[in-house]
Amino acid sequence: MRERLAELGGAVECGCRLTGFHSGDDQGEDLGDAPGVTATLQRDGVTETVRASYLVGADGARPEDSLEHLQRAVTERTGRGDIRLTDPTWLSVWRYNLRMVDTYRVGRVFLAGDAAHVHSPFGGFGMNTGIQDAYNLGWKLALVLRGAAGDALLDTYQAERLPVARTILAESDRRFAAATPPRLIRPLLRFVLKPFFARQQLRDRDDHPTYRTSPLSLDLADRRSPVRAGDVAPDGPVQLGADASRTRLFDLFRGPHFTVLTFSAQHADAAAHATRDLADHLRVCTVIAPGRRPVTGATVLFDTEGRIRRAYGARQSTLVVVRPDGYVGLIAHHPADHTLRDYLAQAHLRPLPAGPG
Repeated sequence: MRERLAELGGAVECGCRLTGFHSGDDQGEDLGDAPGVTATLQRDGVTETVRASYLVGADGARPEDSLEHLQRAVTERTGRGDIRLTDPTWLSVWRYNLRMVDTYRVGRVFLAGDAAHVHSPFGGFGMNTGIQDAYNLGWKLALVLRGAAGDALLDTYQAERLPVARTILAESDRRFAAATPPRLIRPLLRFVLKPFFARQQLRDRDDHPTYRTSPLSLDLADRRSPVRAGDVAPDGPVQLGADASRTRLFDLFRGPHFTVLTFSAQHADAAAHATRDLADHLRVCTVIAPGRRPVTGATVLFDTEGRIRRAYGARQSTLVVVRPDGYVGLIAHHPADHTLRDYLAQAHLRPLPAGPG
């Protein structure tokens, strides 16, 4: 990840501490040519200020940590003064907490990952939940910063991720409580509890939350549909275009764009026409059976095994919009002419501003 960040012109600055920030938007001040956040940073005793469009706190929960603190703990708990700790690559202190914030956004400042929610390690949800926070916020910030979406899109970050964190905290705490019986009987239960929790983890773990109640989900499918708006979009093998190269839907979804799936050439043409002014952040694909050669401006995907059509419960008129994070934003088996445009407006998408000249 650091190598990729460097390729994009960024860098992680270790030993740099955020000591304060303020937003001109919040205080009614004009702090520059464009709205943003001014952050005060300190490193090696030197203070500097940085102006940014948005600020994301992803630092997590922590007591202060230091080599001296860790050395003292090792000496006290081992009773040995001859063990010396030196040159740590990374230091972190963890204590059991069960806490979360009540808002993920204030103006141009956001929280993500452990900065927004901390809980027990039971269930191993922490890293996945934090990464999902970052992905959810990342693609939305990218669209807003490019001018491809309105600022209101960023409000959906809290709407989608805060309920997930609340559910994860409750589940993690339940598992922690179940795994910590009274001290005297713990040795007797150790060999029983470990395999029990391992089996439970395999049986009921779910790392893919749904966003069915999100303002970015428009569900026009019937009850028999295997996929609903807000679910993770199903994957499957396809052949891409005339060259018949094999790929997967997930490979086509990857990137900062929305993907429109249609299941007939007629509807692909209509979708491409309806979204022509949004082509910079939309990819229109038509999924058809092998042997057909439709004339269409959309990307042609041959459903060689019929798995794509079955996975989405698709009819000839089915329309699906997949978000940049791989979730179904819209599914409609009998869409109206305006359904696609209505959804894209609901997602706050807009044409990119014209460049100079």
